[in-house]
Amino acid sequence: QFCADHGTKGEFQQQYGHLDMRRLDWHLRELPASEILAATVFGPFQSWTTSVTSRLRYFGQQGWSCIDVRPRVVEYWKEHRTWVRPPILINGQLVGSSTRFHLVEGHTRVGILTGLRNFGILDGESVHLIWVGTDASG
Repeated sequence: QFCADHGTKGEFQQQYGHLDMRRLDWHLRELPASEILAATVFGPFQSWTTSVTSRLRYFGQQGWSCIDVRPRVVEYWKEHRTWVRPPILINGQLVGSSTRFHLVEGHTRVGILTGLRNFGILDGESVHLIWVGTDASG
């Protein structure tokens, strides 16, 4: 997701081109939604995440189908109460943030989780898998 999906895009290179991929350690971790949702988001992507979050205001009328147009995604959320594929976060310090994490990939997924939490469908302490990249050199 990190390199293959976006690595050749100019905007992605501007955001993360300073990172030496050989010096990052990747770990699959379980974290509560509240910790995941505290992550920073690159400014230009914040409007997309907010837009996705707003879909959940229709949950009362449309149920799970309001979260996405892809049936597989909707069914997975409905059955498992989490995403199909864990999003990618990195240590916030790697991008000069004082927060613990920064969201790199998975803005739609995190927007859905935000809406589910904001509209009381999932608890902020619900647990979800994420990939976390940290600086291996210390």
